[in-house]
Amino acid sequence: MIYQTGKPEHLIFLDIDGVLRPATAYDGKLQKKAIAHVKVVAKALNSRIVITSTWRDIHSWEMFNRPDIFDGIVIGETPDIDHLHGENGRYHEVLAWLKQSDNEDVPWIALEDKPVHYPELPNVFLTNPETGIDQDVVDSILGNRDTKQESPTIGDILGAELHGKVRQYAAAREISLETALRQLVRAGTFLMKEG
Repeated sequence: MIYQTGKPEHLIFLDIDGVLRPATAYDGKLQKKAIAHVKVVAKALNSRIVITSTWRDIHSWEMFNRPDIFDGIVIGETPDIDHLHGENGRYHEVLAWLKQSDNEDVPWIALEDKPVHYPELPNVFLTNPETGIDQDVVDSILGNRDTKQESPTIGDILGAELHGKVRQYAAAREISLETALRQLVRAGTFLMKEG
């Protein structure tokens, strides 16, 4: 489900167990320190949050918008795509959410405790499942912030017209922009010029 007003500057795809509380905790309580760490990241990146956790099956994502949790910055939850619960399943759910919400061009990070849910990507930050997010993870995320902001996007590199064509190609095939660009480059559709 998606609730959004305007395009966010940045997104955080957030798991709960192993991030906001120890994965082995069965009391249903979120750790205040972990919530505070995520809020620091969200504020620094001017982010909105999307829930990826299986908590979405039990609790509405709106509950995370309470003032004592994330106070209105949660904008939705990824779709629960049953056949994708294996390797990289959450990654594919994130891509589906980005497409459904027309946010494929918005920079994002994922906070997760299980590496099986995502491919190895520089914007996926793994937490210790026994402790959840800690200051080291926050420092790692915010330490990468400056280089990410300076990196050009696909749209910057291609220009508006060509970027639009790549988006159409990706949408018609239900693939990510990165995959579409790779396919088009391999097919020789794009010839790169120096300078």
